[in-house]
Amino acid sequence: MVKRTKKHFIPYNEYEDRRFGMKWATAFAMDELSQGIKDNYDQAMQVNQVLPQMSRQDIDVCLQQAFTRHQAIAIQLNHRDAYGHIENEVVGYFTGQANGQALYFKGQWIAWSEIRHIRLLKEKKWSDLEK
Repeated sequence: MVKRTKKHFIPYNEYEDRRFGMKWATAFAMDELSQGIKDNYDQAMQVNQVLPQMSRQDIDVCLQQAFTRHQAIAIQLNHRDAYGHIENEVVGYFTGQANGQALYFKGQWIAWSEIRHIRLLKEKKWSDLEK
């Protein structure tokens, strides 16, 4: 039987590496931080096109078409964010609920004076989708 010598590790300097678990925790935290910074930057740099103000009659025509054809619409509101940019459009289906002061859209009442522009969205046919 061959006799083996005992192996000893003697560090040649004072550097001590982090434990394995600590490396992973730091890597995940840095990824979340850098992703959050990128998302904030993208949101701050997004500038929506300001569409022209529509009259109440034009808004009614679009809403009537959307309701009768069951077509999706995009509503641009007269709201601005903290940077002064116009907010994103609200997209969905109009259910036909409205009164003299507001319309009901996606679970909230929107006053007529808050609506800047409404446009009908064209839906893609399943046969036109790319494979």
